[in-house]
Amino acid sequence: MVEVWLPYGDTEICLTIPPENLLDIVEPRNLPGPPENISEEIGKALKNPLGLPALRDIVKPGHKISIVIDKNLLSGIGNVIISQVYEELKNCGTENSNISIFVGDILGEKVEDDVRRFFPNIPDDVYIKPHNPYIEDNLAKIGLTSSKTSIHIDKNFLNSDIKILVGKIGLHSYAGFSGGRQTILAVSGIKTIQQNYALSLNYSAKVGFLDKNPVHLDLSEIVKMCKVNFIFDVVEADSKPLKIFHGKVDDAFYGGVNYVKSLFEFPVKDKADIAVVSVGGYPNDKTFYDAQEFFQSVSNVVKEFGVIIFAVECSQGFGDKNLYRWMFEAKDVKELKNIARKEFIKGLHKIFQLKALTEKFRIIIVSALPSLLTSEIFKFKVADSVDDALEMAFRMAGRKSKVAVFPDISKVLPFLPPTIK
Repeated sequence: MVEVWLPYGDTEICLTIPPENLLDIVEPRNLPGPPENISEEIGKALKNPLGLPALRDIVKPGHKISIVIDKNLLSGIGNVIISQVYEELKNCGTENSNISIFVGDILGEKVEDDVRRFFPNIPDDVYIKPHNPYIEDNLAKIGLTSSKTSIHIDKNFLNSDIKILVGKIGLHSYAGFSGGRQTILAVSGIKTIQQNYALSLNYSAKVGFLDKNPVHLDLSEIVKMCKVNFIFDVVEADSKPLKIFHGKVDDAFYGGVNYVKSLFEFPVKDKADIAVVSVGGYPNDKTFYDAQEFFQSVSNVVKEFGVIIFAVECSQGFGDKNLYRWMFEAKDVKELKNIARKEFIKGLHKIFQLKALTEKFRIIIVSALPSLLTSEIFKFKVADSVDDALEMAFRMAGRKSKVAVFPDISKVLPFLPPTIK
């Protein structure tokens, strides 16, 4: 028998597989460490942007500059980037009164009022403001995207001569990849945020995929219509910056995408009949809400109506009351989409993705969750151990089934080479 140890909460659990059934064990790569001097890396990016001349060659005295930063970067590298961009602008002769820094959240959550404290190197006469997507008087409507998203953007941002977005790029559960064009939502109205988010309830809106992804395509249109000049995309691992991509929106974004793929994409030998999946243990599996973020990644490499075993402890329960409420109350995908059109509910895409999984695959879960809820509401089979789950899966899919194991799907984006799709 082949033994594979799977992270589960704060510990590990052992899976035993007959060698003749083992298709693949997909382990994450060892990720590179952060650069020795991140300030130097930002400086290099500023001097050599992708697809455009440098800021110093474009910005003229008198130009109004707007910088938008995702609030999730505030306590990390965000201040370093903003500080160096500010110094670059000063070298261009830009007056402080012509520089605006907006701090926002791409899902429309409240940003604390005292954001200035995150930028200790920025003078007081530089305009720094948390963006509130609910104040309509601050917004201007500039049109509709092809998906009928109504674009409402902060007026001061739109009136700027140079527009810069600062975000974090990585795998994203429904936009395909975060970063770049997504940061435009941090300075958008709630109607724009809600309508873009509603596009996540689509089978093409999935992690690691941009082709025909309606959320990605919608964001790209919004950014173009807002005439954004530059983006900064930060690739992070374990909350540490690995690489900076800066320049023209598409050039920098796709540069970041290709780098993220080089870290996380893994070709698999063939589609599996059975997949056994851990999300890497704590903190990824502290709640079901947290763990679900990574479930979708394995769906592309399992045969239709195959079996997926999720080993996720969920020691802190479901993590979000809406998760099981809407799984129970929304009978199908059509009803979910109707809900999304009427009100903005964070996490609705997770219910859609769970329903999509249960439509296409048979799911077995090994967890500390109450078995009644997981079986009755989520329609999962429940097992006490991964070995019991595998035995159950063999009874469902056949004794000759091929098994792929993913000890940490949070750091893996498996895909099928074109020759075996």
